[in-house]
Amino acid sequence: MNFINAVHPENKPYFRAIATPTKEIRAGRSNMSISCSQCTTASERANLQRCGKCKSAWYCSKDCQKKHWPFHKIGCKETSADIPKMMQNFFSNALLNHVLQIALALAFKLHEKPIIGTPFIARCTVNVQPADVMYYMQTIMGRFTDEEVKKGMEGMLQILTLVPLDPHKDMDYARMELWKLSSRTAAERGNVGVPVGIVDMQMKGEVHSQSFGIAITDDAVKRARSGTGFEMESALLPGRKQVPMSEQACIDFINMHIRSDKKNQLRLRTHLSKEDIDKMRGASESGEKNNEGVS
Repeated sequence: MNFINAVHPENKPYFRAIATPTKEIRAGRSNMSISCSQCTTASERANLQRCGKCKSAWYCSKDCQKKHWPFHKIGCKETSADIPKMMQNFFSNALLNHVLQIALALAFKLHEKPIIGTPFIARCTVNVQPADVMYYMQTIMGRFTDEEVKKGMEGMLQILTLVPLDPHKDMDYARMELWKLSSRTAAERGNVGVPVGIVDMQMKGEVHSQSFGIAITDDAVKRARSGTGFEMESALLPGRKQVPMSEQACIDFINMHIRSDKKNQLRLRTHLSKEDIDKMRGASESGEKNNEGVS
């Protein structure tokens, strides 16, 4: 049963019932605090300027941007403005944020022994995958003309992996300042004495990442502790199935919820250009060659 690539045709009412409204996502993104990549001064987005090339680094002044360039240039390259915005939309989405909290609670066993007063850190690798899998497969198999491929296709954000990192090695000064800010914000919102950590959202194959602070609420810890999983329905097989609680079940739920969003209410979809499609086709062909002769 593939929860990522298949969506039940009668899933629309369920999606509408649980999906976070677009207005709430926009409000959350607008109020999100971001730190200067050089001096780590935290501020609202309106007071910072981002790198015009990669769209993932933010600066409070031109002086900070110049000082940070020797480090930033290593992985700075042209990126669609939609990618950083989609990552911010993801964290501003109440439902997706909550399910990610559950996954983190399980990954770090916070439901067994909470980490209070010190940070935890994880890397969440994401990718923009074709929204229409059948269209993508037909493109890979060469069933469309170059003119048809030039039109591109719609893509959507999907989580690939969620990996715990070592805070002693991966918590630099900037992330520590973000953690302190996130801890204060959590306390101001009534989440006192809860685990707070950092999640690095990183596009597959990229060097740079966007760091986000996240507080693991009591509700998320209770859900992880209860072991109650998710009820999912396949488009391929009849009936619903109760999936046991696990990190992978959380990721599958998040990806399925995003895939169910046909009208882009969650603002997690973007246009894939011909160049993007060519890269995926090249990666697919490379994978096939690497698998030749393997039994």
